[in-house]
Amino acid sequence: MRAPQPAARRRPPPPRPSGPSGWTLLMIFLIAVLVAVAAFPTFVVLAAGLVPAAVASMIDETPERDFAACVLAANFCGVLPSLADLWWQGNTLVRALAILSDPFSWLAMVGSAALGWGLALAIPPLIAGLLAVVAEQKVRRLKAYQRRLVEEWGEAVAGGAGDEVMAARAAGRIADAGAG
Repeated sequence: MRAPQPAARRRPPPPRPSGPSGWTLLMIFLIAVLVAVAAFPTFVVLAAGLVPAAVASMIDETPERDFAACVLAANFCGVLPSLADLWWQGNTLVRALAILSDPFSWLAMVGSAALGWGLALAIPPLIAGLLAVVAEQKVRRLKAYQRRLVEEWGEAVAGGAGDEVMAARAAGRIADAGAG
């Protein structure tokens, strides 16, 4: 008779790829083909103008793709005036190539993408710093409240600290962790 075998260890599932799913890529491809067929000059301006957003999408390795989304939104805002000019002046390939040969159009498209990168890189550290300051203020308020409680109710409400710790703290041998 055989000894019972231990249960087979289950392997964790492989990590999901961080890029867009196959369906998302298929939908983007179908929309691009539809725009290319229905409005080729618009497709030309979009394809050239959104290159910075495509590069940001390839570079961004975060699972949420925050940088790519920020750069895409800003880059699209920079391409939109060129598209509006194209549509108002007649949606022709000659006009699309004239827009793409204009340095100010490129300045708007690439400059807005650079602004998107700047926002994506600058805002998270600013928010983290703000949250750290808010947390420090909350700790100070709670420490002050704890001191008032200890003054009113005595050392017994100090969070279960032993008599030795409280005596050492009172004598100044142990610094208060929240002081400062």
